[in-house]
Amino acid sequence: MADGTQSIGRAIQILKAFDDENPTRDLTQLVEVTGLNKTTVHRILNALEQEGLIERTDDNGYCLGSELIAMGGRAARANNLREASYSHIRALSRITGETTTLEIIRRENNITFTLVIDEVLGKHLVGINQYIGTKLPIHATSTGKAILAYLPDDAINDLQTPELRQYTVATVTSYENLNAELRKIRSTGYSLVMGELEEGLVAIGAPVFNHNAEPVAAISLVGPSVRINREKAVALSADVMSTAASISYAIGYREPETV
Repeated sequence: MADGTQSIGRAIQILKAFDDENPTRDLTQLVEVTGLNKTTVHRILNALEQEGLIERTDDNGYCLGSELIAMGGRAARANNLREASYSHIRALSRITGETTTLEIIRRENNITFTLVIDEVLGKHLVGINQYIGTKLPIHATSTGKAILAYLPDDAINDLQTPELRQYTVATVTSYENLNAELRKIRSTGYSLVMGELEEGLVAIGAPVFNHNAEPVAAISLVGPSVRINREKAVALSADVMSTAASISYAIGYREPETV
């Protein structure tokens, strides 16, 4: 690897060391997490700090800088899918009163997950916040299942995580049961997850298709089980599917013509 490319890769590695669980880190922690030597990490941190991508904390640690916030905003505004979807998920949230999200699939270090790229909060005081940028397990989310259900079999095999981690007693932990769920989703057009990621969390998902009829994203309607029981979730699924269909149409998807 060329020196310039290697330096960029190391800088990105350091930036990715900060996450929701570790918003701040000190030099020693960054050395441990990245596996880079102390001198290299310190040099890259100084360069990132000069560009506003890293900032010092009061206790002489480090956190992501304000320039990254600005860059993230520009990236979000440039995302055509997000722009095309926002008015639709906002309308769905207003109609139902519940939180809605737009999510895509990403893969890092052989782990596939759903990534929240937009969210509209519901009107209730007791609600669910997923937060933009949150990474969620693909097998325990309505969005992950909604996308998986419409991918080719070989793609599904490639996307599946090494193991299906159990988050609650309701989490699907076998591929046999997961595949059975995916077949059901293909027949109904929506996915329903009740307490699989977190107890009391209910989510209804539907896929978003691009102009090539590929599932490129999914939306979800999320709320607590005290407001959304199974019967209500099934009723709300029509609104979720209709919203997903409107987004799909907005980004170029057209229903195949029937003979």
